Amino acid sequence: MKITFYKQYMHWRLLGFARLLFWGDKFKQRFSVAGMALLSLLVLTMVFGVNTSKTLIYQMFSLLLVLFCVALLLNIILALFKKRQFVIQRQLPISATVNVPVAYSIELHNQGTPDVYRLRMGERMPVVQSSLAQFSTAHDPLEEQRNWYDRKIGFYRFVWLQTWLRGGEFHTQIVEKIATQQVFYQTMHFTPIRRGWVHFSRLRLALAEPFGLMYRFETHEQAQSLLVLPKRYVIPQHLSLVGVQQYQQGGITQISAADDTQEFQSLREYRAGDSPRHIHWASLAKAEKPLVKQYQDEHFSRQVLVLDSFADETKADTFEEAVSLAAGFALTMEHGDCLLDMMFIHKTNKHTGTLTFDCALEQPEQMLQALANLDVCSQAKFQDLADLVLRQSTSFGACVLIVMAWDEERLAFVRQLLAQDIVLRVFLLIESKDNTVYRSLVELEGHFHVLRAGEVQQGLDNIDVV
Repeated sequence: MKITFYKQYMHWRLLGFARLLFWGDKFKQRFSVAGMALLSLLVLTMVFGVNTSKTLIYQMFSLLLVLFCVALLLNIILALFKKRQFVIQRQLPISATVNVPVAYSIELHNQGTPDVYRLRMGERMPVVQSSLAQFSTAHDPLEEQRNWYDRKIGFYRFVWLQTWLRGGEFHTQIVEKIATQQVFYQTMHFTPIRRGWVHFSRLRLALAEPFGLMYRFETHEQAQSLLVLPKRYVIPQHLSLVGVQQYQQGGITQISAADDTQEFQSLREYRAGDSPRHIHWASLAKAEKPLVKQYQDEHFSRQVLVLDSFADETKADTFEEAVSLAAGFALTMEHGDCLLDMMFIHKTNKHTGTLTFDCALEQPEQMLQALANLDVCSQAKFQDLADLVLRQSTSFGACVLIVMAWDEERLAFVRQLLAQDIVLRVFLLIESKDNTVYRSLVELEGHFHVLRAGEVQQGLDNIDVV
């Protein structure tokens, strides 16, 4: 009963925070700096001018009230009868990176007759309904500096969570003047604070009434999405892995493709024992005898990057560090004559995922895109991922394993990889406040490294490999 009441109370509190944030933002966006100053003076003169027999401040209050009412009336009339004046087009980049400022352009076409001054332009991002679990596990970077009341109530944590869910903080830009029929280009900036998709919904123009005290809004629907790639750590050169090159018939195409449409070098006559899958059926009709596709012999190193995403949602910060570490290795392994397999578990559909990249051909962004939308899996099993890796381990030359926990199950998995003479490196990501001492076993000497969240780059730089 107490748990149900607490959840209901927290639901009401989050709903109240959302409404307070919505109306507060709406109020601040409605008035200019001069308008906010007018409202402040209006309140002060009303308080100090109550006694009309001892002070003349009430006269100033009357003048300010008349000015405010006239501006409000003009703003309402313009909003009701003024036609839409602008045509807008947003141009986003292909992708962005966490904590790296992004610049994109807005094209404004003033189709109205009068010139427009002091136009305020910004993204209109909706208030995202956050869950109780998200609010409970959210960590405001400035929360430790706030007083006891603010930490207990959690309003500023809710504000930070809204910024995080939206993908970043968006600032308004002021355009001093746009002439009639002018096409104007404005550069907008924002800094993404999380990876994944950032959804842009609407652009809002704020046009001031003649006194410049308050704005009327012109909203334009511009639904677009931008993929934010994870940040990546710089992997020291001595930590990069190059496994033993192995022969594979059909080369890179056969090992990375699910069907049998790989390229071949030449055709030859059919011999007893040849696989029917290699028969070139298109030539059979012309030559009236079976011909077989002959492949070019290729040797290459196949590397695997295994990301262990099994943890509870309280380790979200540690998981972000793990993804950034995986992104760093994905780019470090980029060289010729190499295949990179990235293996992980999807949270959404709870199945194992394998992506194979030809490091000589693929763009680095394609590897990072595969990591951009990963989430912590709290209800899946590590054994599913281990079985996936072991089924293909005979073709691997090197393996990088990134985990957020260390137990007998993971130790047994590592021993199975070492038994196959795979060049292996294991990285254990722990929380910043974790004081557990992880002793490296003798059999894992030189293969096992512990990195602390928040100090990953320093930890990588301090690793010595014999």
